[in-house]
Amino acid sequence: ARRILPMATVVLLVTIAASYVWLGPFVGRQVARDGTWTALLAANVHAIVTSTSYFASTGPVSPLLHYWSLAVEEQFYLAFPFIFLAAVVLWRSTLRHRLGAVLVAVIGASLLLSVLQTQADPLVAYFSPFTRGWELAAGGLVAVASTRLAAVPSPVATVVSWLGLAGIAAASVLYGPSTPYPGWAALLPVGGACLVIAAGAAAPPKGAELLLGTRLGQHGGDLSYSLYLWHFPILVIAAEAMTTPLAAWARACLVVVAVLASIASRRWIEDPVRHARWLVDSNRTSLALGGGLIALSVAVCLCLVATTGHVAPASSAGIPGSTSLPLLRAQVATGVHAQAVPTAVTPPLGPPPASLSGPTVPDRCWVDNARQTSIAPCSFGDVTSSRTVLLLGDSTAAMWSGAFVELAQHNHERLVLVAKTGCAPWLTKDLIFGGGRNPWCSAWHRFEVAEAQRLHPSAIIVTGFVGVPAHPSQVRAGITRLLVALKSITPDVSLLSNLPAVPPNGQDPAACVLVHPLDLSGCNLSVEAFMAAYGGFRADLRAGARTSGAHYVDLDPLMCTATWCPVLVAHHLVYRDLFHLNTAYVSYVARPLGTLLGSEVFSPPRA
Repeated sequence: ARRILPMATVVLLVTIAASYVWLGPFVGRQVARDGTWTALLAANVHAIVTSTSYFASTGPVSPLLHYWSLAVEEQFYLAFPFIFLAAVVLWRSTLRHRLGAVLVAVIGASLLLSVLQTQADPLVAYFSPFTRGWELAAGGLVAVASTRLAAVPSPVATVVSWLGLAGIAAASVLYGPSTPYPGWAALLPVGGACLVIAAGAAAPPKGAELLLGTRLGQHGGDLSYSLYLWHFPILVIAAEAMTTPLAAWARACLVVVAVLASIASRRWIEDPVRHARWLVDSNRTSLALGGGLIALSVAVCLCLVATTGHVAPASSAGIPGSTSLPLLRAQVATGVHAQAVPTAVTPPLGPPPASLSGPTVPDRCWVDNARQTSIAPCSFGDVTSSRTVLLLGDSTAAMWSGAFVELAQHNHERLVLVAKTGCAPWLTKDLIFGGGRNPWCSAWHRFEVAEAQRLHPSAIIVTGFVGVPAHPSQVRAGITRLLVALKSITPDVSLLSNLPAVPPNGQDPAACVLVHPLDLSGCNLSVEAFMAAYGGFRADLRAGARTSGAHYVDLDPLMCTATWCPVLVAHHLVYRDLFHLNTAYVSYVARPLGTLLGSEVFSPPRA
């Protein structure tokens, strides 16, 4: 209550205020909503519920996301005393033996769960207190064994100390977004930290203290908590406020700002509060302070969520209906020069998810569960028609489904959707974001081809993202293999071009519009930047279509000129996130989409 909550509360409230100032009321309100969970020591639970990931986020990153680890720590403080109490009551042995036995059991069970969960659902494994509990228990076991560790010979402790530090350094250098984590990989940094602390119990004169015991090392340790709190919101808010990626020198300057903020807050907030005599002398007063700070944070967050960031529904006046391809081309060109979001815009500008619209088809008609490997496909349009069109792919197919439903209805044809989020249709050995094989995607790929064989449709439309291949060569081979298999089922196979997507580390267009509604110039996507990032994938799509004899459909005219892809076209917000279009815009371009497809699949609807 004295050491952690005061600084955590200060940074929480400052971050929310800064989000309103620099990111605008829409994003600020979302951060305040995140802050409610954060104040209640449940940021990790919120991250799991909202499927928030450091490595594969498709929307603006919350500047409070890093509080997840503090939440796990607090949950440890709440749970472990009861486990220890049970051990003391139920077992008859020395206290250290009982606590050690409990900790060993927790380490074994939690580590096993971490390994299994990392393979099954990396996002849950990353944030869950059950998969992280062994890391905290490992530190507890070192503490319980400290009396015996103090007797370790100095030469042995010296070697162990440096080995531990080397393990931490190796994990820092070798691990990246593709590392399956935590799982087995967490053993290296956690084990390294345990070795350093365990060896320190023997106080070897030539151990890692030669580095960690220096003035710089000691000051770094003193600042570590404040720096942990400050660095993430400073970097994230700056990155979200800009319309271009931050340069290396800018990030370095922001780190310096975070260090200065940590020094100031430690001197004037952190240390004065935790050493205050009136708090040190009374645990009850300290706990009352902690409870009051939590209540204050929750009250502020709930008040902000209730009173800010609301927008009235947009008027439909001036918003045109469906359009033709020539008119759409002109509207896209006009959108490149749009400066501000108009009053009447579809969907209404507001905080996520209010302004971000997903597929219009029912949730049961496409798969958004990582483990689900099959589905009973839904039929749309004229379900009695003798002509069936199969739309097959990943979340991109689900995204386009609204337009294809309209085309099927107009042409009196039956449309069947077979789509799963996160499984690029051409990768039989897809990977999981964050690392590790994805057996459920492999099973899904077998299902989608089998389903195409069962349906034997008159035409098949394929679309998807590049996926997460182990080697880029797998993409081109997979595209050709899939198209050849589908061509053996029906001669009419169409492959849609990849959606103009934001390059890695680029600005999320949906977030950019929320932060800069009066200056959209920096939110538009450069075709040059898009092609630099995903041009190779587009070449693979073209090559696969050419090799297999499939019909390649270039969709760029629906969204882009030769040089720019605007975020606003004809009063419509184009993008939902980094990789998808808004549903309303998908519906708006249904007629032009039919024109691009040609008579091979649908005849374009009339005005």
